[in-house]
Amino acid sequence: GSVMLAAGGTGGHLFPAYALAEELARRGRAVDLVTDMRGDRYGTGFPAREVYQVPSATLAGRSPVAMARTGLALSRGIVERAYTLDEPWTAELALADVVLVATPVAQVAPILAAIAAHAGPSTVVTDAGSTKQDVVAAARAVAEG
Repeated sequence: GSVMLAAGGTGGHLFPAYALAEELARRGRAVDLVTDMRGDRYGTGFPAREVYQVPSATLAGRSPVAMARTGLALSRGIVERAYTLDEPWTAELALADVVLVATPVAQVAPILAAIAAHAGPSTVVTDAGSTKQDVVAAARAVAEG
């Protein structure tokens, strides 16, 4: 099988991804990398079969215009499927390789419970939450039933 690593274009993200890619390659796994345009500074020679660059953006202010510009830049990235909670999304979970939960941390627990009820046995679930303690606690609660 293959593994796709996602690492922001800074050394703090790419260097650990590089080490992981080397170990995965040693174990016979093909590795692809998703990074942003900054990755060229550190990503040359990255041990990946393919390197994909996606747009990135940092919120430059709290004005509606700044938020819209950031949202537009980020929307040009790579996402196979994205759903809101009011859409029929649970059927997709049985076939998903990876699920990224990108919600406010307070909403993670009920979403993890819904995912656990429908995800395949080898589905990897990860999050983009800004804090980890609450997310880990919610994941443990779901896993322990």
